[in-house]
Amino acid sequence: MNIESIWNDLEIFLENNAKGVLDTLNPPASGAEIDAFEQKINGTLPEAFKSYLKVHNGQTETSHRNILCEEGQLYSIKSMLKWYDATNDFNLSEKGGLINGWSALLVPFADGNGGDYLCIDISTGKIIKYWGDDLECEEIFENFSVWFQSKLTVFQQKEFGVDEGILDFWEYL
Repeated sequence: MNIESIWNDLEIFLENNAKGVLDTLNPPASGAEIDAFEQKINGTLPEAFKSYLKVHNGQTETSHRNILCEEGQLYSIKSMLKWYDATNDFNLSEKGGLINGWSALLVPFADGNGGDYLCIDISTGKIIKYWGDDLECEEIFENFSVWFQSKLTVFQQKEFGVDEGILDFWEYL
């Protein structure tokens, strides 16, 4: 299933089950925004990730009650750049030290709470979990398409709850 189809199915689900979450999704990123972001990170995003951004450029800054996925809020390009710079400044400095597995090729795209992030490795396309407390990185998905499909699967398999229009993943984690 392609990225646009996954977004379409997610939007239909949200419209029927969690409209508040649907309302937090940003408009698409433009090709120019994506190009400028790639220049700033000195790398090329995987095509599936670009397709994802061209439908919705993450979520608005919101409380963690309106997240689309259990890993946390989806970052916009602006937020990705903010956390990319901050995490690199810390982890590649003498003060922070080089953490296990961190690389400037990792781009945070979702806030996992408490300093944890989901990142896309722009050299391999793999999805990496950055554990801020432990200063470690762990590969969790082979690529963005597989990760994004897994978000749709959570809804298709009803591995969530809805509490007053807000998605509740915690009872299933």
